[in-house]
Amino acid sequence: MKKILFILLFITYNLSYAQDTVVNTQKKIRTLDETKDYIVRMVNAHCFERNSNTRRYNASFENDYLRLTVINKKGTKAINDGLLWDFASVFKFQRVSKRENNIAFINIWMEFISNEKKDTHKKNKLVLQVQGHDEADQILLAFRHLNELLLAKRPPIEKF
Repeated sequence: MKKILFILLFITYNLSYAQDTVVNTQKKIRTLDETKDYIVRMVNAHCFERNSNTRRYNASFENDYLRLTVINKKGTKAINDGLLWDFASVFKFQRVSKRENNIAFINIWMEFISNEKKDTHKKNKLVLQVQGHDEADQILLAFRHLNELLLAKRPPIEKF
């Protein structure tokens, strides 16, 4: 009896795994421009400054850098000039931190341009407060895909 149960469980597991791999291989691969547009749309709609439900982020891309500016409560003007985040230099993506009241946090360790005139970079953690757990998962997935696309875009290093 135990052998039959084990065989049935093994077969159902393999069938579900096979169905998952078929679904995953049919997933649409987005280009760099499509990924950038998706990130801008999602960040503008769902992301806020850390510990604030009224100060939204406004996202825009300048070449391959993401500029995040904070918008005032009325949504009429930018509070700051924003920072330019370099997604080609990400060194750690943390999991989405899901909290109560359908709020989630995205934490990404990467470089940002601290002085645009001198083009100096500093390492820091980007923290986005996201309204919605599913939206946070999708935004993090888009950020990871953007990182992969930007790394693939770099010229290959000459081997010694």
